[in-house]
Amino acid sequence: TSLDVLPEVAPTNPLLRQPTRVILPSGAPPGSVAVDAETNSMLLSAERIQLITVGELKRGKQTVSAQFRFTEDLGDAGFFFGYREGDVGNKRVGISHLLYRQRLRDLPDGSELFRLIREQAWFPPGNAVPISFAGRTIEMAPTKSRDFELAVQFDETGIREVAFDGVPIPELLIAALNRTFDAGDLWGAWGIYNNASTVRVSQLVLNPGVKP
Repeated sequence: TSLDVLPEVAPTNPLLRQPTRVILPSGAPPGSVAVDAETNSMLLSAERIQLITVGELKRGKQTVSAQFRFTEDLGDAGFFFGYREGDVGNKRVGISHLLYRQRLRDLPDGSELFRLIREQAWFPPGNAVPISFAGRTIEMAPTKSRDFELAVQFDETGIREVAFDGVPIPELLIAALNRTFDAGDLWGAWGIYNNASTVRVSQLVLNPGVKP
């Protein structure tokens, strides 16, 4: 993979001042990233996988949250945590923890089917989709809204809570799933995960501390 540094902008949100883009898979079209300093938002568009790094996540109590709005296309959008590169077999791959909303298809009444996915995945060179080696998928009720909020609370041991539109999703935190994941994989580069969609991201926040 390669890293593409965006031109410096001057939004008031420090997470948007100089995001960087990891191009996945290697050689794929990087898509586009437009930072709107006036609204403190980003408009992301990609035919394949797009990781927009906004900072380093350190072990400890904190909450990450953002508002997302799909503007067109089917696809995925959410967060990635702990992106790094490593060797799997004889291939150099990207490895990351993903948490995202996946759009499936439209229904006749104008609503859409979607699901929430949490997975540990790797990105082999040339692949247009990540390969999950541990994860959980939650089917959600159909909705007519293309807007959603995703919030993730952390403590020293890893993810403590995942909330979708303000509602906790405990199925993503069951003991068996937590044993599957290595909490240490969460810390490090983090940001926005986009796969084959056009999505606007706003109100991106990293707050120290978690709710009692």
